[in-house]
Amino acid sequence: TGAPVGQLHLYQTSNDPYIYIQRGSGDTTATIGGIFWRNSTNNLALIDAASTDINDGDLRFYTMGAGTLSEQMRIANNGEIGMGLTDPESYGANGNGSQGLVVQAPSGSYSAITIRSGYNGAGSLNFADGSGSAAERRNGFIDCDHINQRLNIGIGGTSVARFTANGFHPNPSDSAAAN
Repeated sequence: TGAPVGQLHLYQTSNDPYIYIQRGSGDTTATIGGIFWRNSTNNLALIDAASTDINDGDLRFYTMGAGTLSEQMRIANNGEIGMGLTDPESYGANGNGSQGLVVQAPSGSYSAITIRSGYNGAGSLNFADGSGSAAERRNGFIDCDHINQRLNIGIGGTSVARFTANGFHPNPSDSAAAN
């Protein structure tokens, strides 16, 4: 481009411009290349691509903590995502859990996934079958209603049970303390 806005600025009038990082032939089980973020002294973060086979590649994300650059997240070649572990593709496949997203805290810490709402009403964990329709997006769900202090559990888009400060309510419309 004739008017770059940074040290490296790619522009192409048609199609999308790409940057290629390529390793020469001869080594099929190596780090192919990456991008470092660095201050005047240290590499502070890194995204790189690693290959275990000529036809496979993982994307790895590193951050600096206490002077050490450590892998924090990996997208494996089979689509598994691991946070806090470097082998998400083998975690679910070895009977340790379901395949998908695996979160593992550092030793001595608890693992957690926080769902933070954009407003102070509710956050949801929805289970879908993948058809893409509006109805399937809430085949199963857990809603946390922050305002009313309740946890709703639902199937097929409808709440079927609720937990409140008063305990379990098998009928979500009944909020009686006796339940």
